Amino acid sequence: MLHPLRLFRASPHLRHFSTMAAPARTFDALVVGAGPAGAAAVGNLLESGATQVAWVDPLFTGGRIPLEYNEVPSNTKVTFFVQYATGVQPFRDVIAQAASKGENAFSKLEAMDQNTGCELSHAGELVRFLTDGLRERDDVSPIFGSVEKLAFDAETNTWSASVTGKNGPASIAAERVVLASGSHPLSLPAFSAAHPELREIPLDISLSPSKLTSFVGPEDVVAVIGSSHSAVLAVRNLMHANVKEVRNYFRSPLRYAQFMDGWIRRDNTGLKGEAAIWAQQNLDAANWRKHANLSRVCLTPGADVDEDGMIHNNVVEDRSATTPDLAHEQAIYAETLRDVTKIVFAVGFARNSLPELVDAASGQAFTDLDFDHKTGTFRAVPRLYGCGIAFPQEVTDPDGRTEHAVGFFKFMRFLRAVTPTWVNDKPVAEEKK
Repeated sequence: MLHPLRLFRASPHLRHFSTMAAPARTFDALVVGAGPAGAAAVGNLLESGATQVAWVDPLFTGGRIPLEYNEVPSNTKVTFFVQYATGVQPFRDVIAQAASKGENAFSKLEAMDQNTGCELSHAGELVRFLTDGLRERDDVSPIFGSVEKLAFDAETNTWSASVTGKNGPASIAAERVVLASGSHPLSLPAFSAAHPELREIPLDISLSPSKLTSFVGPEDVVAVIGSSHSAVLAVRNLMHANVKEVRNYFRSPLRYAQFMDGWIRRDNTGLKGEAAIWAQQNLDAANWRKHANLSRVCLTPGADVDEDGMIHNNVVEDRSATTPDLAHEQAIYAETLRDVTKIVFAVGFARNSLPELVDAASGQAFTDLDFDHKTGTFRAVPRLYGCGIAFPQEVTDPDGRTEHAVGFFKFMRFLRAVTPTWVNDKPVAEEKK
């Protein structure tokens, strides 16, 4: 394993950046973030012709998954993790070089049943394995730190990045920047402020059975807000933790992915895998009533809810088209939260904060960050690109339903399609030469 300070002390990559105000050289690309999308971006940039890539991350341990979600069952088949790992030649090179050294994260996945899911610990180990291999390449310069500011110089058509690391500030210049900055679970601070008596259990904790036991006790009544994949797993884990009661609040019915002929309906929003099976057996129809410590509360006004807590056909199919009635919800909460002691918000994820983005000449911030989910570009900001869960591809299924494509292989597929365009994206001034 590489030592986190290696770059600053003994790495040949030191020649590629400077702790002084002026960068020592200009990279073909700078990638911000080292999760599954960041690693895939580095691999695709190299395969598309980039000859020197700077890569910045505080840890280089594979992103959020190996830190927080090792115990979470995947909602995708093992084969898609394998396809992610073999999606570009730089990844395949890492795998080939490790083949003679015994078992590794890729070989473990390759040996599994390809048509079932697995714990995300295996996926996290895979990203770490590929990341370590990429960091050893001469054409990749890993920099342990955080990008605080990105300034675009229109005269030179380059970005200058201000990086804060363990050994102080550094400056990096690159022709293009790829943001693979990740996301974090949403919370509801206004809700928490209105209910200060409730102790929030972070979603990450609720998704880790081994950590959850120290946050709850047998006298706790825990509310789980949401009906997503994460919400289902939180409910399951809390029930296994033997709390007094789990109370699941929901606006819309449980939605399941459906495997059609050559495509998947609700591929990115529907329940899959272990979470889907558990939800069908324990939350659907009258099944939740067999559990003495589980109740479900519908927040949708006017919904046709039967005695088993199931919503019927007068609820809009598309969740995003449903406008919540907050006054109605507040009334329900006021009536049903009285005995609740703790709460979990499983209401989605938010993009991590981005570096400050400015025009180098004027110092003015780029305020229009209109992202094109089809091309991975920012329409009003030159030579800036995005990928991963923070900037996912937008896809439309045969039913006309639009979703954001999130997942290891989906990140890889999107990057394989758009990265060649990014690398060949020359400014007008260059094209005229």
